[in-house]
Amino acid sequence: MTLENKSSENKFPKLDRASNEHIKKFKKSKGAEYGDAVHKRKTDDADGKFGQGHLKKQRFDDSGKNFKNKAGFKHGKFDHQKRLEKPDWNKMRQDTKERKKKRKQRNVGGEELYDTFTKAVKLWEELRHSNCSKARRLDLCREVSQLFSGVVKVWIKQASGIRMAEHLVTYGDEKVRKLLFDEINSKVQILEIMKDTHSQHFLQKMLRHGNKEQRQAIIAATEGQVVKLTKHTIACQVIELAYSEFASAAQRATMMQEFFGPHFVYFKEEGIKCLADVLKKYPNKKEAVMKDLQKGLQVLMQKGIFNNTLILSLLREYLTFCEQQEKQTVIESLEDGLLPVIHNRDGSRIAMLCLWNGSAKQRKTIIKSFKDHMFEVATWDHSFMVLLAAMDCIDDTKFLGKAVLDPLMKESGKLLESEIGTRVFRYMILGRNTTYFHPDVLNVLKQGDCNPYSKKDASIRRQEILTHVGKGLLETILRNLEYWCRNPQWTLFLGPAMYALPSADLKRTAYEALAKHCAEKMPPEVNSLMDIAHSAKMLNYMIAKDVENKKNKMPLFSLLLLKHAHENLVKWLSCNRGCFLCVRLLETGVGRVVVAVHDLLHNHRSKIAKMSDTTKGAEILMQKLEQTKDVVESEDELEENDEMIDGDNDKTNNDEEEDNEDGDVEMAGDNVEQSGDEDNEESGSEDAEESGEENDEEAADENDVESCGEDDEESCGEDEEEEITFKKSAGSGKVSDSDDDSDDE
Repeated sequence: MTLENKSSENKFPKLDRASNEHIKKFKKSKGAEYGDAVHKRKTDDADGKFGQGHLKKQRFDDSGKNFKNKAGFKHGKFDHQKRLEKPDWNKMRQDTKERKKKRKQRNVGGEELYDTFTKAVKLWEELRHSNCSKARRLDLCREVSQLFSGVVKVWIKQASGIRMAEHLVTYGDEKVRKLLFDEINSKVQILEIMKDTHSQHFLQKMLRHGNKEQRQAIIAATEGQVVKLTKHTIACQVIELAYSEFASAAQRATMMQEFFGPHFVYFKEEGIKCLADVLKKYPNKKEAVMKDLQKGLQVLMQKGIFNNTLILSLLREYLTFCEQQEKQTVIESLEDGLLPVIHNRDGSRIAMLCLWNGSAKQRKTIIKSFKDHMFEVATWDHSFMVLLAAMDCIDDTKFLGKAVLDPLMKESGKLLESEIGTRVFRYMILGRNTTYFHPDVLNVLKQGDCNPYSKKDASIRRQEILTHVGKGLLETILRNLEYWCRNPQWTLFLGPAMYALPSADLKRTAYEALAKHCAEKMPPEVNSLMDIAHSAKMLNYMIAKDVENKKNKMPLFSLLLLKHAHENLVKWLSCNRGCFLCVRLLETGVGRVVVAVHDLLHNHRSKIAKMSDTTKGAEILMQKLEQTKDVVESEDELEENDEMIDGDNDKTNNDEEEDNEDGDVEMAGDNVEQSGDEDNEESGSEDAEESGEENDEEAADENDVESCGEDDEESCGEDEEEEITFKKSAGSGKVSDSDDDSDDE
């Protein structure tokens, strides 16, 4: 018989001429019985002898001759007297109890064993209570185990019996466990028990509480049947427990080999621990091995039992070595069901592979499946790696911000309480920084850099993420500033985080908050920041970054520190770290900073000279002061100051105009000379036009202002330079207010 004919036999027969003849033949043989039944049903329904609800389908075979039901049918007749009789409810209840008792007796092995089972249940009720002493419990376990003798296989398949057996294994001694296990210690019985709903719990208890020999017997029974047992929805639980917790490395390898094809089911090979070893040893068998593995995994994913540790490890290796088209097939089936498995190490790697090899639409589907669980994903042991991979490969940063970044920043307080959540927070801000992430973690993330679907440059993506979380980062810094300044784990992060703020306004706010904190007077029992090694190192880092801030036209932390904390800086000279801090200020190369430091230390040179004999920092500071004594502010710095001051004055004028109801702001002559603001000239001319008073004196004033702005540039520059440079007031070195405003560019 050909394959086509064989497959056609399994299908339903077609309604052709042969089947019609078969139906006619059936009607002819059962014609009389069929016709009488139809006629009887029609006549009874027409006479109204019984309602349609009492009709039941008749059986037309030999077994239906004695058919009878509650309504009184027998041999096609209706018994009216049977229907009118009142039922005896007591008798019915008694019959129900007897049937229930017989059913229980049948389940436990017969009437004789039922009494023994009942006695065992009563003893079990006593031993399972928490107030039962250990000695009494052990005696009860031994007594109940004797009742189990010879019927273990039968009783552990019952709901009550398996609960008793679990307690015996948990609280009993080695003799009790041996007595129970020896009755089912064969491969056939273990495989049978493993597939039963109740009795499979007995094997799990034996794996947890049994000795080494008993565990080895259970694992050895699965040899050659691992693939079939893994596909079984009940037996897979025992396989999962045995593989993940109790199997040795060699046993795990043999269990995994059975998925690579029939050859490895019967011929186990040493040295093959994973799919990579098979493909390396047998490169010509790659197609056959991948096909066999695909068949096994496809069935498991369809049944929804791919969360097994063994299956996850196989699925991870399959995604690593299969072709791109096959990867797309797997991703389509997994894209919305990865949440239950990403807490596992292999599950998180599978999710990362799906993100790296999935299209933009599939990536969004994966991230959307984590909705309402984003905080849990960010704080689980292995799932946080999925979010790090998402930040590296998703080009749509707007979607990434709404789906991932915003939910995490809203709960940043709770996120920072978790050690793993802190990693995600730091990665959002600083990316792949080796100071905060182990090289092994970064090597795993680098595997997705060459994925075929990410087109945006990594630096652009990183900058867009920083722009999105900038305000939230600033709020977090200001909220935790006092703690972070003194905690050694956070001082390493605080400096780079402030430097990473994307805009000048955010940086200025953060720098000024830190500078004011440095200027605060601490009680005697609290150490200043300069007395704490890691805090002083953080301040030195931020001062060193002012060189790059100046190139990028960003606010300078050094100027704000000199403005707010100049008094504390003088006090810090008494310690070595304070001297090195001043050295760091001089090494910035910024003229304004160098001049301010010289002004600050002008009256303290003798003190520094005395300290130079015993303090290395003071010695280096004296050398730096001599080297930088001729440094002055450059013309570029003056021009930058002019632009910054004009911008700050414009902002101040706009605020004042909003406060005044009339909207007329008259600037005094001194303010006009200091700022040289052209907007004030325009406002003055508009007021003159409205009033209609045009005299020679006002014209002369306007000409004077214009001449100051155009013709007499040198004289105006001298006046402005006096406001820009640092005021020398008894060697205080305090930065003027105009210079503070000049940094807001």
